[in-house]
Amino acid sequence: MPSATTKAKRSKSYELIHTLPHDTSCFTQGLEYYNGLLYESTGMTGRSCLQIVHPDTGNVLKRVYIDKTLFGEGITVVNDRVYMLTWKNKKMLIFDAISLELIGTNTFTTHSRQGWGIISDGTYLIMSDGSDTLNYFEFPQVEMGGTELKKVKEVKVVDKGNPVRSVNELEYIDGFIYANIWYVDKLIKIHPTSGNIVKTFNFRNLYPKRSRSRSADCFNGIAFNSTDRSVMLTGKYWDKYYRVNLMEL
Repeated sequence: MPSATTKAKRSKSYELIHTLPHDTSCFTQGLEYYNGLLYESTGMTGRSCLQIVHPDTGNVLKRVYIDKTLFGEGITVVNDRVYMLTWKNKKMLIFDAISLELIGTNTFTTHSRQGWGIISDGTYLIMSDGSDTLNYFEFPQVEMGGTELKKVKEVKVVDKGNPVRSVNELEYIDGFIYANIWYVDKLIKIHPTSGNIVKTFNFRNLYPKRSRSRSADCFNGIAFNSTDRSVMLTGKYWDKYYRVNLMEL
């Protein structure tokens, strides 16, 4: 059973439902719900993996490590396929969502030439790259040693006309893009066409920096559960997942 909080934590941005244990060895890069399970990707060269986690216990059900020369980044799951980015390798890995067998690879080039977060709007694969740019790509054919992804367009993320850089992990909810900002305890809600930030959610009190263990790194990981409309959050090397209700959803 999930570990219930003894006192509900509520803010103008979110309500905390409960917490789950999170493997503190995981440098979390991507987080996503799919078919009732939680998918998570982790980073660091030689230690990057893709894993399936039970969303009620935090237990890892299945885990595969990627090529030790690659630094894993974000994931998205579409039609039983997991699309996983790498950081500076310009390589995307495609896995079967059930077996986690590697079934395809492609190359890609973003604005910054890096891969950070990835989502799909149902038509395109949308990638962040640590800059203020969202990169839209066509879906590739699934094959080992596949071709370079075809870029369709770029959208700049802005707040009142000012560029917003370090856009990281992504999630797609009700036609909008939600994003972590690297080393900032906030989520931003982005209009997918204009790139304008339409709402900011403050999470500085979710796991306050003053309370974090010395090994805990930044806030990163957003997974939307369309069944109950909750959102699972975590961070790199954090000891918990946090299931919350965003106050607008």
